[in-house]
Amino acid sequence: MRKKYIDENGKLHRRKPKTGILLLNIGSSKSEFHTRNYLTKMFTDKDIIQLPCQSILGRFIAFMITKRSIRKHQLIGGFDYVNYWTNIQAEMLGEYLDYHSPDTAPHIVLHCQRYSEPTADEAIQRLLKSGVKFCVAFPLYPQYSMTTTLSSLKNLDKAIDLYDSQGKIKWSVIQSFNSHSAYLKLIADCILSTLNEFPKEERDKVNVIFSAHSLPLKVIEKGDLYKSEIKKNLRKVKEILNIPNPIYLSWQSQEGKNWLEPKTIDVIKSISYIEGYGNANIIVFPLSFVSDNVEILYDIDVLQADIAKKSGIKCFKRCESFNDNPQFIEALGSIFLDHLKLLHSDTNIENEDDLDDLDKYLNFALIDNNIKRYIDSSTDLKHRHFQNYDERRKKNLSFNNGNIIFFIVIISLFSIICLLRYFKNYDSFFM
Repeated sequence: MRKKYIDENGKLHRRKPKTGILLLNIGSSKSEFHTRNYLTKMFTDKDIIQLPCQSILGRFIAFMITKRSIRKHQLIGGFDYVNYWTNIQAEMLGEYLDYHSPDTAPHIVLHCQRYSEPTADEAIQRLLKSGVKFCVAFPLYPQYSMTTTLSSLKNLDKAIDLYDSQGKIKWSVIQSFNSHSAYLKLIADCILSTLNEFPKEERDKVNVIFSAHSLPLKVIEKGDLYKSEIKKNLRKVKEILNIPNPIYLSWQSQEGKNWLEPKTIDVIKSISYIEGYGNANIIVFPLSFVSDNVEILYDIDVLQADIAKKSGIKCFKRCESFNDNPQFIEALGSIFLDHLKLLHSDTNIENEDDLDDLDKYLNFALIDNNIKRYIDSSTDLKHRHFQNYDERRKKNLSFNNGNIIFFIVIISLFSIICLLRYFKNYDSFFM
C-alpha cells in the first residue's frame, strides 16, 4: 500500500509507508452464522480462561451460549460493532498522524482482531506487502491484562513467526495507556459532558459509576495487573475531575461465581436503596472499552438500564463510547508519538526494581525482530506467579484421571441435553 502525495511542482507521487501501526482488539461476531465460531475461539484460548480438557469443554460452552449471544445482538440491533469502529479508528488515526507527524509519515494503520477477522495473519501479510520496516503493536485495551493484551500479543507473535520469520519488520509494543494524560483528560471530559445534561441544581448529586469488565478472581490472584490498573486509572481520573459527586467502581459482565465484585447492577440497587425510590440519578462510564460492543450496548444500555428502571432510579445515563470521537483519535496519536519519543531516548530497563516511574514501563517496549522478547520480558517482570507459557501448555495437554472423569461427565451431559432438545423441544435451556 503506497500513499499519494503531491510534490512542490504539483506532480502526484506514491511513497511506501515509513511507519506501521497495528491496532489490536478482541473482535466481535460478524453475524449469526459466525457467532459460534467466534465464541469457540474465545473459550478455547487458555489465556482468557483455563478449563480442563480446554479444546473439548471450550467448544461445549460456546455451543451452549451461542443462542443467548445471538439474542443479545438482535436486541442491540446488529453484530460486528468492534470491527466496524476499530476500522474507522484506524483510518482516522492514520490521517491524524500523517498530518501531525510528518517525520514518521507516511503511516499505514491496520487492525487485527483476536477472535474474528481481520486476523493477525492477514495484518502481517498486508504489512509485509506494504514494505514497511518498523511497526508498533498498539493494543486497544487501556488496562493491561494477560487475558486481553498478552493474549493478543501472543497471537500476533505466532503470525510473525509464520509470515516474517526473517524479521523484515522490527516491532515495538505499547503495553497499556491508562495513565496517559490525553486518555485521562478524555475520560474526564466525557464525564463532565454527561453531567452537564442534568439540571444545574441536581448536577453535583449525580452518582457516577465507573463500570469495568470483570475477571475471575483466580486470574487476579495469579498476578494479573488488570485490577490494579483499573484502580490506578480511576484514581487519576478522580484527581482530574475534582467533583463533589459520589463516585463508585463496579464490575460488569460476570460469567460465573468468584469474579471481581461488586457487580454494577448491585451498586445501582444500593444507590436506589440509600437515596430512596425515585430520587437518585446515575451516569455510567464503561472504563474497559474504547468503542461500542455487546458489553456496552446490551449489558449497560439494556440490562443495567432495566435494573435502574425497576429500582426506581430517576434518570440513568451512559457516557457515549469513544468510537469516532476526534478527541479519542488525538489521544491515540499522542500516546503513539510519546511512545516513539521514549523509544528514541536513552532509557534502558532491565528489571522492574530499576524503575523510578512504573508508568514509563507501561508505555515502554523492546524493539526486536519479533515480539517474543517483549512477551518473555513482560511475563518475567509482571507475571512471576504464572507458570512458563510452554510449561502450562504442556500441562494442560496432559490428561490425568480427574480430567478423564470430567470429560466423560461433560460428554454424558451433552448427550442428554441433545436428546431432550430433540424429543421435547428443550430450547428454553439455551435462553
